[in-house]
Amino acid sequence: MSIQDVRKLNEIIAEPFLDEEAAIAQDDYYYYDTHFTRKDLMSEADAHFKLIKYLVTLLEWYYRLENCYIGANINVYQDPGKNQKPISPDVMLVKNLVLAREERRKLKSWKMRLKNRPAPTVVFEISLGKTWREDLEQKPAQYLKLGVKEYFSYDPNDPTVWRIEPRQRAIVRLRGWSYKNGQIEEIQLNERGWLWSEELDSWLVPDEEFLRLYDLAGRRRLTGEETAQAKLRELGIDPASL
Repeated sequence: MSIQDVRKLNEIIAEPFLDEEAAIAQDDYYYYDTHFTRKDLMSEADAHFKLIKYLVTLLEWYYRLENCYIGANINVYQDPGKNQKPISPDVMLVKNLVLAREERRKLKSWKMRLKNRPAPTVVFEISLGKTWREDLEQKPAQYLKLGVKEYFSYDPNDPTVWRIEPRQRAIVRLRGWSYKNGQIEEIQLNERGWLWSEELDSWLVPDEEFLRLYDLAGRRRLTGEETAQAKLRELGIDPASL
């Protein structure tokens, strides 16, 4: 894609997404709300897209009775600098937050300088071939600075794109970090290759192209659709027959 093509695309998308003049007048304008970042210009693998969709669907059902915001690929701005490059988690969960339906509909980016925009609680990055080093080597420190509590990175690709240790025989798809008292601590995999998330109160379990959540008793957490199907099976009804 040429620079001219990118400029044309920016012109096309700018008007529907943001009235620039009004935003500037309200001191609410950020350059990358209407211009592409490097991440925007990268193609998205099928496994990448499907896992993001699955995690958002799963978390929305899991936290349906709690005050949380769950977003995907939204630009997060930490300070008022209008030309700062945002960080855009593939999936983010913000706990203890009430956003009215109208606020959610108008949400274009996450500006942490605003009163009702705290740092994400948990973030996920799904690695692509062009981003895996950044996910593992740069993002842990960036999310410490941002103020998140837990960060998880996952490689759903086949073959895996991570190249952590060339001599390592076991396939590693999942890594995680927790942030306490301003320090980074990598969460260690257990003997089964699972990670425990205190914030999600769940085991994170690699499942090839998917990343599953399990409760402490070892039961997989389900999406809303999966829960409905399980109830039908309990009644002796095959969901596929409906």
